Amino acid sequence: MYNQLQAKRIIYIEPNQHDGRFFVKVLASDGKTYQVKFNAPGQKSNINEFISNYIGKIIKAPVLNGAFITFSQDMTDRLVEHLKLHFPTTKLPDMSCIKNNQLFGIEWQNSIIPLQTNTELEILLDKTNNSNQFYSLYSYDQYLKNFDRHIGNHIIIKDENKKPSYYSLIDGDRIFGSLGWERLEIFKDDFSCLKAIGATWHKYLYNLIDDKKYNHVLKYATNIDELKEEQIALMINILKHIYTIDKSDYDKIMNYLMSRKTGFYSVCINNATCFPNIKQRRGL
Repeated sequence: MYNQLQAKRIIYIEPNQHDGRFFVKVLASDGKTYQVKFNAPGQKSNINEFISNYIGKIIKAPVLNGAFITFSQDMTDRLVEHLKLHFPTTKLPDMSCIKNNQLFGIEWQNSIIPLQTNTELEILLDKTNNSNQFYSLYSYDQYLKNFDRHIGNHIIIKDENKKPSYYSLIDGDRIFGSLGWERLEIFKDDFSCLKAIGATWHKYLYNLIDDKKYNHVLKYATNIDELKEEQIALMINILKHIYTIDKSDYDKIMNYLMSRKTGFYSVCINNATCFPNIKQRRGL
């Protein structure tokens, strides 16, 4: 599912002055450009990005392709020096949990239509070739407890004629309710949407769903219900190969994903807090 590539050149650094996250655009050995997220401490931003992408691929959500990219020690040293010199308030990357300087990256998209408002998203979505995949975000974000679905975390990719072609979900680094994993136990059995609906962008998105569109949402809820233990176990093994984190954290992630997916379809049907415009709560 994921290639292992070499980083050839860092093209761009985007610092974040608030929580220590930042990303780089990097040219990889396959000739493509990738966005690689860093954060201190522990690279949880990078790990979460991989987890959300992996789950998205399995349930057929419209997530972008990714790869594991190895940075040379010289490249990471120069990255640190660049941050110290030009962005002194940005937290420096903690590479202690990364094996062989290898991090997960998402394939960068240059040909996109910038979105400024939810109305723009709604209009352009109908012009894409995969508009029905948009409805995966509701089950996908609920399963992973991703509250970071603002207008900047959707993209519309243009075709060669500059026309809307493909809708994609991006930015999965703030799943589990935050950057940290301390909330995993708290959220394991929490299927409410109150916090999400309390935010303006989430309220808009949830109000888009009527009875007809709800069937598309339930399709992806079924895909989550059908996640197999061996699929999640394989993801954990990939994590163990790339990162060095406590066994207790691996166990927390596995327990969360396995217990939360059980009966997920039924939970979505019966959860009245999520979709205020559904009149008839029924199965497919």
